[in-house]
Amino acid sequence: MRPISIRWFDRLFLTALALSLPLGALETWQVLATNPGTTAYALLSFGVPIILWLCLWFFISVRASKIAKWIWTLFLVADLVSFPIVSAMAGGYFTRALFLHGVLGIAVHIARLLLLITATGMLFRHDANQWFASRGRPIDASIFS
Repeated sequence: MRPISIRWFDRLFLTALALSLPLGALETWQVLATNPGTTAYALLSFGVPIILWLCLWFFISVRASKIAKWIWTLFLVADLVSFPIVSAMAGGYFTRALFLHGVLGIAVHIARLLLLITATGMLFRHDANQWFASRGRPIDASIFS
């Protein structure tokens, strides 16, 4: 049995992934519509991150890997750091996002970031830390309540 924090991580992380899919698909479709010669690039830029997310989720949530936990945390920090940097670049992220996705797209992106921050925070709670330390093996049942 996994601790409550890990179960909440699963819910929040997979919800954030589900929110990312329509926006990623829309952006891939936009790239393919404007540049038909970039099919492989567009499909790889959509598929590889999803596969990477699912692999990290598996190693964190099922295998109790501390290394995967820290890799995911570094990816989230990079995402958070790059968000304002990309926004400040010429043309700006918000201008591009508004053009591609509208205000709803930006709201979904910010909601996705908030879900990921919360999910990652769950990995650092006491019950999750004990679970990672035991490498996912059964531990004191009192941490599950």
